Amino acid sequence: MEVEGSWLKMSPKGFFLLLGFFIIIVLFQFHHQDHFKHIHFWHGQYHHHFKQNIGVEVFDEDEVQHKPSNESASHPPGTVVAPMAGLVVKILVKDGEKVEQGQPVLVLEAMKMEHVVKAPNTGYVSGLKVEVGQQIYDGVALFSIKNS
Repeated sequence: MEVEGSWLKMSPKGFFLLLGFFIIIVLFQFHHQDHFKHIHFWHGQYHHHFKQNIGVEVFDEDEVQHKPSNESASHPPGTVVAPMAGLVVKILVKDGEKVEQGQPVLVLEAMKMEHVVKAPNTGYVSGLKVEVGQQIYDGVALFSIKNS
């Protein structure tokens, strides 16, 4: 089945896809890390991550990627950083609370879409640095996960 649609640019970090009467909002992010170009797409609750070795064809890691890739080398290990700029709309756990790998910790909103930030591994939430209603920027440390 082939569906015709129109792409409408919305901002430097997202776009509209117009399919008949339906409008789909897609957010994206590009960055380089460890000799790879990373391309992230968010649509609703779905996150797709493509990784390209510079000079090699792009492949889709979506089926093998289970951990959120929002840890940053510029922060201590276990630190979870904001994957995009947005507004904190929900905090689902308290500082010091035990979480399991993949458990939702907080919810960000950007361009009227929600993005769930999940725990990258099992441990205890430490240094929860945000509050509901707070505007955050891409790459800002949100919290960290400690083993004990």
